Amino acid sequence: MKKLRLAALLLSATAALVTTPALACSGCHQPAPDNSAKVGPHTQLLQAATFPATVVAEFRTYEANGADKVAIAAQQMATAVTALGIEVVSVLPRVPLITVRVSTVQKMLSLLAHPEVLTVRPDNDVLLDALDVEASDLARIPELWAANSYRGVGISVAVIDTGIATYKVGSAGKTSTLTSAGSRVIARVDWTGIAPWYGTNYVTGMMHGSYVADIIHAIVPDAKLLDLRVGDTNQAPTVSNIAKAVNWIIDNRELYNIRVANISMSAGTKYTSNCSTGLSNLIRDLAEFGVTTVVSSGNDGYVDGVPEPACSAYALTVGATWDYTWTGPGSGYVFQSGSAWGQGNFGPQVDVLAPGCKIAVTDFVTPASQGLNVCGTSVASPFVSGVVASILGANGVNASPATMRSVIAYGSNTYVPAGGRNYPALDALTALNLARDYLPPHNPELQPLPFPTLTGSQKGSTNLCSTTVCNWAPQ
Repeated sequence: MKKLRLAALLLSATAALVTTPALACSGCHQPAPDNSAKVGPHTQLLQAATFPATVVAEFRTYEANGADKVAIAAQQMATAVTALGIEVVSVLPRVPLITVRVSTVQKMLSLLAHPEVLTVRPDNDVLLDALDVEASDLARIPELWAANSYRGVGISVAVIDTGIATYKVGSAGKTSTLTSAGSRVIARVDWTGIAPWYGTNYVTGMMHGSYVADIIHAIVPDAKLLDLRVGDTNQAPTVSNIAKAVNWIIDNRELYNIRVANISMSAGTKYTSNCSTGLSNLIRDLAEFGVTTVVSSGNDGYVDGVPEPACSAYALTVGATWDYTWTGPGSGYVFQSGSAWGQGNFGPQVDVLAPGCKIAVTDFVTPASQGLNVCGTSVASPFVSGVVASILGANGVNASPATMRSVIAYGSNTYVPAGGRNYPALDALTALNLARDYLPPHNPELQPLPFPTLTGSQKGSTNLCSTTVCNWAPQ
């Protein structure tokens, strides 16, 4: 599986190096404090570093500062970092991450030693859960939504990705199909500065985000789409750009009624249990404001864990299944439709599996071909995002992100084994009916039914259900 990994800042740390100078002491020896625990998921943060280096620091916030706790802490952090002689690149009022440019190893050590800094990681630390394009004509987008009349009216879905193409290629050249009212792209924000973006000079750099949007739009054609461009297929996203997108969603959630966000990307390092890091905590921040965030599990082939931000306890984490039966050359190359797609990641943090190989999407590049078939958890995730948007638009269903995770996971009658665990397979109609029957309409005076909480032991559990069926209904 090809991945578009970021050009890593070869910033790697040894325990001995990640220290601050010992304090002077008369008649005694004070060991230098060890700040190695503050280094982010990359253990290689300082050794052989090329400076100046752009890094993202996560910092503390204090509940006593109320609703403005992040903005207050961010301003204090910016002042403190500047006093250390470190350049501040960006500060956000809604998420506790600050992007800085560090010129020397000693200044990096000073940043790590600051008591309000929780973690520090390279900004270039994210990869797209890239798609392998397949040539088979057997692929299809499953008609999971065939009997679903809820088309996402009134719901907005934020697509944090490489951008959504305005134009697609038609038999007679480029046709402006994605600028029509049917596309529902109502806002576009670009933090990359890469041109061209979404105009007539469309380039392959936007294929990834366009495929994701294509699937969401097919499931909920009346939902609004928000094009939040944080990277390019040829230039992977950065942590700081993703943080800016999250900050934008929080600021604009009421204006656009943003209820769902899709993130089909990950940050490499495997976690075997729920994580709490700068990138994954962005999902927590969105959940606090009522946004259900659907995240792809990644394409590393892990069977016992997932990378950031899929490892967040607040993410609706999606793995992939085969969408059709495929037989390859020789023995051992038979994959049944609905079975686990082995190149995807699995683990206790995964909530649900959705079709991920091979999925038909619009060809935005080659005039000779009107369709492509792709594989990856990147295309499994938007299936779930579309279904979530459909459910939230159903008769004004009111559901928190935690409740939506439960609806998707428990709204299934089919479980798929992978790596010794059983995972619910996405069942749009069952989940929709579960929500419609048991969740109240959007009414401030009504409280949603208390769905069971998905704990780490229940997500991807070995004993939640049998290998084939899970008959469950709220009590």
